[in-house]
Formats: sequence, structure tokens, C-alpha cells
Amino acid sequence: IMGGNAVLQESVLKKIGNSVDFANTQDEKKFVLLTEREIEIVEAIADGFTNREIAEKLFLSEGTIKNNVSSILSKLQLKHRTQIAIYYLKN
Repeated sequence: IMGGNAVLQESVLKKIGNSVDFANTQDEKKFVLLTEREIEIVEAIADGFTNREIAEKLFLSEGTIKNNVSSILSKLQLKHRTQIAIYYLKN
């Protein structure tokens, strides 16, 4: 999974068929490392929301958002939240 490969049971793969768009570039492969919640946070960052605004929007604490942002930065190998927004908009 860390290498960008999908791991699915054959029966599951048959059910979802062509509806899955597997990542082809290295940058796109990094996106599959994110949880659904982290993707929501990335989208909110790209929309210009602050941590506090994201926390209110998602009904989470600001500390939880900060932890998620740190996790996103680590997974995507980025240094600051501005890069998260740029990364999202490019991919």
C-alpha cells in the first residue's frame, strides 16, 4: 500500500469494476494514503479555511485538526499548509 499499490480481494475488485480510478502518477499515489477525513481537511485548507473554521465545520476540536494537518504534511511529504493547498489544486 505504501508503494502505491491497491490491495483488494478479487471479489471486491469485481464488484467495483471500472468505477475506481487508480492513481497513475507518484503524486496521485500519495493522495490514496489519506483518510476520508484528511481529504476533507485538505479540501477545506484549499478553500482557505483556518484550523478553527475547519474544526467548527467538521464538529471537531482545533487540536484534532492540527494533528490531522501534521499527519497530512507527513504523508504527502510537505512542509507547510500552503503546500497542502497547492498540492490539492494541482492534483
